[in-house]
Order: sequence, then structure tokens, then C-alpha cells
Amino acid sequence: MHRCKTRTCPPVFIDNKTYDNLQNKILTPTFLNGCKQAQEAILQKPYVVERRLFQETFSIPMKRNLFGLLAIPVEVNQISCTFLLDTGAQISGLRSSCVKKVEAMTAIGRIGIGSIGGKEKALSGCIVKQLRMGALQYHHMPMVILDEKDFAMRFGNIDLMGFDGIIGWDVLSQLDFEMDDIAKQFKVVKNKFRFPCRNMIMGSFPVFLCQKKNQEIALFGFDSGSKVSWLSDKFIEKEQLQIICEGHAMGFGVHGFEKLPMKIVEQLQVTLDRGAITLKDTMSGRCDLFNGFTFDGVFGNEIFKGRRIRLINSKQVVLLV
Repeated sequence: MHRCKTRTCPPVFIDNKTYDNLQNKILTPTFLNGCKQAQEAILQKPYVVERRLFQETFSIPMKRNLFGLLAIPVEVNQISCTFLLDTGAQISGLRSSCVKKVEAMTAIGRIGIGSIGGKEKALSGCIVKQLRMGALQYHHMPMVILDEKDFAMRFGNIDLMGFDGIIGWDVLSQLDFEMDDIAKQFKVVKNKFRFPCRNMIMGSFPVFLCQKKNQEIALFGFDSGSKVSWLSDKFIEKEQLQIICEGHAMGFGVHGFEKLPMKIVEQLQVTLDRGAITLKDTMSGRCDLFNGFTFDGVFGNEIFKGRRIRLINSKQVVLLV
């Protein structure tokens, strides 16, 4: 059974030269502009974000659903909804049933969304007149429409999925924020600190710089819309990690369930900021999310379960406390 344990340790320092070399390795046009390209594909024209921030700092309740995913209250066109926090989604989205409920306008564009297994599916989009999360408000916001049947999991008349949409990286990357799994709050913060080093690379997906036992740096994506973490086959082979079994598993993503080949790795330990993360019985998975670059692995939200994680996007810093 997969397990993740994070314990507090001395902070990792990454010098500027190492950071710059790693950043140059992955800053491709696709990686840099994926979020904006997704929004403009929905609108079929250039898009300028229209937003208002009524308070510089605020917090809203956050809870884990039945599947360990993080949910917050959001108002869409002044109707109360529940959205998942998903740093792994390049663009925010609405389930098709919610599109009707909030009377969102159908957009003319479509966008190809890759699945957890690498399959691509063209999804339609919509435009939300007003979306509000806490003291942050967006106007005329493009969103992808999530097919209801891909998220169908019911018990009688109860929708076990329990969410209306997702807040993606297109929104979250523009904020300095904290997900507090202790106080059960999502917080937008104003950074007042200087940091000795950077440990996060900004683009269409958050990338964390982690230190391995041999002091080398591994590049891990961060997908808060996944409960568990996974590793790339290339990284498993390079690090000569012990594989305890191979087979298939059912993966769940934006296109519903898919049968995926996988390996199970006995153990890996890496350090992120002040958190020593130990992954046991961890599966392999797709990490070639952008052309020309493959992550060493992708962290799920398990790395800060019972803890706090703060993404200071304005300074390219992640704090794991």
C-alpha cells in the first residue's frame, strides 16, 4: 500500500547557477505559455485577465473530499459552488451540469486536453461572467467544460465526486497562497520576506526543485488535484530504484478512468524546502507533460497532509512546513 511521510528537516539551499541551469532546461514556449494558450483557444482571440482583489490577504474554508482532494467554496455568477484546487490543470473548468446551473455562456473554441494516460480529447469551453473566491473576483473568465460522464461516480442519488468545477493553475499561478491542511484553510497572502534561494520554476505547471540523497536536484511537478504522487520510468531507471512489482492500475483524471501500465517502487526520499519526503510503494506514471521535457516525478497533495504548503509564486519559492 502506498504511503507518504513528510518530516521537518534543515532547509535545502539551491545556488543561483544551479537554479538557472535547470530553469533553462525546461523553459520551452509550450511550458511558458500553456495557460494563456488554453484560455485563448477557448475564446478564439487574445485574452486579458479581468480581476479585482478587494483585500490583499484573505482566507476561505478548505476541506478534503471523499477522494482526498481539496475543495473550497466559490461563487459563479452569484451562485454558490464547490471547486477543487488543481495546480495540475492549466485552465480552470466547470462540470457540464454546473454550466447549466450558473448559466455560463458557451464559447466558440475547443481545446485539446491530455489525459493521465496520454490520450488527448477535445473539450468545449464556456465563459463565466463572474467568478468569486473569497476577496478575489474574475470577470468574463474562459473555462473548459468537463464532461459529466467522465466524473460519474454515484451512490444512489448522491454524487460522490461532490464538486462543480476546478480552480486551475491559470488562476493559482497569479497568487501567493497557502494551503493549510491543519487549520483547513486556503489563504491568499502578501509576501513580506526575502528568501536566500529559489526552489520553484514558474510556467504552465508548478515545478519544485528537490534534493536527492546524493545532493543532486530532482525536478518534480506539483498536482494538488491528485491525492498521490508518481515517478517517471526514466527517473526510476536512472536512479536504479528497486521495483517490487509491475502490472496495471486504474488511473483517474480529466477524462475519467483509464487502465494504465505501472511499476511499484519500494522507496524514494527527497527533500523540498524544510520537508524530507519519503514515498513508499509508489507507482510510475506519465511525466512527459510538455514537449521536450519529462519531470522526474509529480507530487500529489499528500506531501502536505496534516501540514501547510505555501507557494510564493512572485518569488519562485515554495515553503513546506
